[in-house]
Amino acid sequence: MTAARFDWTQLLGLRHPVEPAGMGDGCAGPALAPAVSLARGLGTLGIMPATALRAAMAETGRGCNGQPCPVGQPYPVNLLMPFVRPAHIGACMGARPAVAVRFYGFGADLVARLKQAGIAVWQQIGDVDQARRALADGATQSTASATAVRTAA
Repeated sequence: MTAARFDWTQLLGLRHPVEPAGMGDGCAGPALAPAVSLARGLGTLGIMPATALRAAMAETGRGCNGQPCPVGQPYPVNLLMPFVRPAHIGACMGARPAVAVRFYGFGADLVARLKQAGIAVWQQIGDVDQARRALADGATQSTASATAVRTAA
């Protein structure tokens, strides 16, 4: 059986349509994200204090658990919006991860800034109204939470 290939996997040059959740406070950090990237998925860095996030992005960009990462292997950063501060955005603008995944927050201005820096913006959504809002803000893509999928089923 062949797995379906999603547009975002082709866009980012991935072999597998795998993107683990960006669990916060370092759970999805610079050990897990590069390991997923090494397997040619999309390893996600979770939200953490801005200085730690900046360091985690640098470490993720350097290597995959001591092995060379595939050249240019992308990774996203999870931005849990109630906890995002200007320093988080500055860290993203400096490191330029391939994707910023926003959760629990909206705003077209931030989407425009990130996209102008070459960062795709995905929005995690929980219902149709949130999907419409994400698209109106200019998000590149929306991802449904498991709760939304269960509710819609």
